[in-house]
Amino acid sequence: MLNLGFKRVAVSVAGFQSKAISEIRCLELGERADVLVFSVCNTCVGERDVEHIAKAEFVCASASKILLNRIDEKALAQLGVAIPVFALTEGGKRLVLAYLETFKDKLVIFRTAELSFEGEGRSPKLKTNRGFNQKP
Repeated sequence: MLNLGFKRVAVSVAGFQSKAISEIRCLELGERADVLVFSVCNTCVGERDVEHIAKAEFVCASASKILLNRIDEKALAQLGVAIPVFALTEGGKRLVLAYLETFKDKLVIFRTAELSFEGEGRSPKLKTNRGFNQKP
């Protein structure tokens, strides 16, 4: 899209291609573009993927214990509990707040000192190095 002249684009990157996020960030600087990156399908990511995934605006933790333990320290906002999506940048946080403005349903919003927030009995079966566990 950048080669077509667009300077503001959004892309989704699957966890198994996480290295592409770092490549996108380099391209973004070189092209003076603004790229919004959504990191998705992250259940089976490994430790090496975290450094790349941490460069995204949004991260869907999927059922990844690695991401729940490592990305949460960088997260500025969390949407959802069962399968959390984290906003990692100020721009991502602003987009989340704008998105929430459009909701007609009732919402519960509160502050917390730490993310990830886990609701009792709401967590997915988490993927670890030994397979899927019932609890985080």
